[in-house]
Amino acid sequence: MPDNPEARAEAARLLALGRSAEFAASRLQVSATTIRRWRRTDPDFRALMDKHLKGLEAIGLQVIARGTVPVKVREKARPGLSPTEFLRAMALDLGRIEATRP
Repeated sequence: MPDNPEARAEAARLLALGRSAEFAASRLQVSATTIRRWRRTDPDFRALMDKHLKGLEAIGLQVIARGTVPVKVREKARPGLSPTEFLRAMALDLGRIEATRP
């Protein structure tokens, strides 16, 4: 099962959504240790996860462009970030919210 490409893809998607390795492991019948190892050592897995993260950022940027940012996300404190980093972090949060919305 650890070499299953579908499990890797789903694990990357779940991790990009902010889920834990344990959560992904319970859904995919792969150990959390295996998922953490993929994230640390497998460049293809990391590239797939980065692709999902960029997609979530894009969704978040669309929300920002529409001007429908919820107050709780807008007012979240992020000390030490540059304005660009703040915008990217907020876009990722919004993308995760939008992606899991029913």
